[in-house]
Amino acid sequence: MTTSFPTRQVLSRHLTDAHRMAAGPVPRVALLTSSAVESTAEETPLMAMVLGVDNAPRAMAAGEVAAFGDPFTRLLLLQGVVPLTLAQLDAAIGALADDEARPLRKLYAVAEGAAFQQTPARLPLNARLVFTWQKDSATDPDLLLSTIASPDDPGALLQLIAWSESQGAFHFFERLRGHWIWAGNSFDALRPGSRGRGPFDSHINGSLVMKELKFPWVHWHSQSRSISRALLFPMPALDRHPLFAELEGAQVLAAVVQRAVRRWTRRRMAGDLEDGRLANLRWYVRQLAWTTSVNLVSSGILAGELPSVDALDLPAEFFLDVDGFSAVAEALDGGGLLPDVEFSISSASYRKALIDLDVRVEAQPGGPSVPGDTDFAFVVPARAFEDSFVLEHLIASEVISPRLALCLLMVDFCNPVFSPDRGALLDLFPEVIEAGDRGAALDASVLDRARLAADTAPAARLLALWDDGDLLGTARRELADFVRAVKTRLTTDEGCADLLRLADSRRAAFRGRSLNEFRHTTASAGATVAHLAFDPAANVVAKASSLGEQEL
Repeated sequence: MTTSFPTRQVLSRHLTDAHRMAAGPVPRVALLTSSAVESTAEETPLMAMVLGVDNAPRAMAAGEVAAFGDPFTRLLLLQGVVPLTLAQLDAAIGALADDEARPLRKLYAVAEGAAFQQTPARLPLNARLVFTWQKDSATDPDLLLSTIASPDDPGALLQLIAWSESQGAFHFFERLRGHWIWAGNSFDALRPGSRGRGPFDSHINGSLVMKELKFPWVHWHSQSRSISRALLFPMPALDRHPLFAELEGAQVLAAVVQRAVRRWTRRRMAGDLEDGRLANLRWYVRQLAWTTSVNLVSSGILAGELPSVDALDLPAEFFLDVDGFSAVAEALDGGGLLPDVEFSISSASYRKALIDLDVRVEAQPGGPSVPGDTDFAFVVPARAFEDSFVLEHLIASEVISPRLALCLLMVDFCNPVFSPDRGALLDLFPEVIEAGDRGAALDASVLDRARLAADTAPAARLLALWDDGDLLGTARRELADFVRAVKTRLTTDEGCADLLRLADSRRAAFRGRSLNEFRHTTASAGATVAHLAFDPAANVVAKASSLGEQEL
C-alpha cells in the first residue's frame, strides 16, 4: 500500500460483497461537472466506512459531508465534481479559482527495493508517489495524495488526506471501485472503536505519517540519494507526462509533515483543554510512555559504500531519546544535559557482524534475499517526531512539569523505544488533570499513585528520580556513563555484534506493526531474539515484557 499519508489497510480488504450490497446503490454523478447538490438531505457521491464503527459502507448526506469543511469535499464532491483518476483529480484542483485556487503542486517519490533491482536476487520494487497541492509557498498543503504512476487508470491507488481548518483535523479518503470512501478523521484514530483500524493502523495518533522523517530519508528520492526515473516511470509516455515532470526531494516533504504534526497536536490539545483542565490525558501520555509509532533512522552511509569507508556513523536516536531530552533540557534550562552523542563504528567490524549474524534483506521469510544491509546502513526504529512534539507541547501547556518529564524519560532511558518499564507507568496517570502552575497537579497525582505502586520497579525508579535532590546532576552522570560505555563497546567486534542483535530485535518489533508495509523496508538477521535491550552499562540483555508489542 502507501508509505506516508493515506491508509495502509486497503479498505477493499474489509468490504465483502454483502457489505457492498447492504450499502445500496451510490448516486451517479457526472464527472467534473459543476452542478451543485440541491438539498442538504440529498445523498452525495461520498460513502462512509469507518472500520470499527460502520458495519457496512453507507451513502452520506450532503449536510453530514458539509460539516467536514475540508477542500476535497467542500470544493469538489459537494459541487458534483467527482474525479476518479489521478489526472481528473489534478484537473479538478487545477480548475479551482481565486481564493480557492491551489496552483502549487509538488511531487515526491518513495520506493522500497530500488537498491535491489540489479542484484542477483531482485527484490520487489514498491514505488509510490505523493502529491501535495497548496495555495502558495507560504501556505502548507491541505490536499495530499498517495498514488502510483498511472494517471488515467480508474482502478489505480488513490488515497487522499485533506485538512479541515474548521474542525482542526485531517480527513482520510480512498477511491474504491468507482466511488470515494470516507474512512474517518483524525479524532477517529483516538476513539476506542476505530483506533488501529483502517487508516489508523498506521496514522495511529491521527496525524500525517512519514516513517523516514529524518536524514537520510531512507527509501525516498532526496538530496541524499536519487531514485532513477526509469524505475518510477518505466514507460516513455509516463516519463514525459506533465504530472511527473519534476520530483521534489523528501527533505521538503519532511518539513511539511513536521508542520502538519504540530498543527494537529496543537488543535487536538486545544480542544481537550477546557476551563483549565485537560481531558484525555492518557491518550497523550501513551505517546510518551509507550511506542505507538516510530520514525526510521539510519547511518548516512550507503550500504554499498561500506567497503570503501573506515567507519560509519550511527544515528544517536537509536541509543537515546535525543529530541525528548533536548526538549526537557530547554524547559529546565539544563544546558549540557546530553553528552556528546556522536556514535560511529568500524566498517570492518560492522561488515563482519553482518556476515556472522546472517543479516539480509528479504521480501518474505525464506524467499529471495540479498545478503547484507538495506540501501542505507543500519536502518532502525526510533522515537517518532509526533511523540516528541506531544511532550514538548504538554510542557509548554503546563500540563506536565519539566521535572516529571525528565523523570519519565530517565526510566529505562537506554531504550528509547519498546520499553515495557516506561509503558507500565501509564497506569500512574489520570484521565483528566488541571493544567497550569507548571504542571503541579499532575506532579501530585502521579507521585501519589507511584507511592501506592512503589513495589514495582518502574514506579520505584520514578520515585527515586523525583526525590533526588540533584536530579539534573544524576541525569547528566547516568547519560554520560551510558554513552561512554556504548562507545567503548562499539570498539570491539563483540560489541558490534551485540549492537546488530539489538537492532534486529527492535526491527522485529517494528515489523509487527502495520506501519511496516514491506519486509524489505529493514534488514533482518538469521536468528532474531525478541525483547533485547540495553542496560545502563551498555550490555545487551534479554528483557521480559508483559506488554509484548501490544497497543496501549
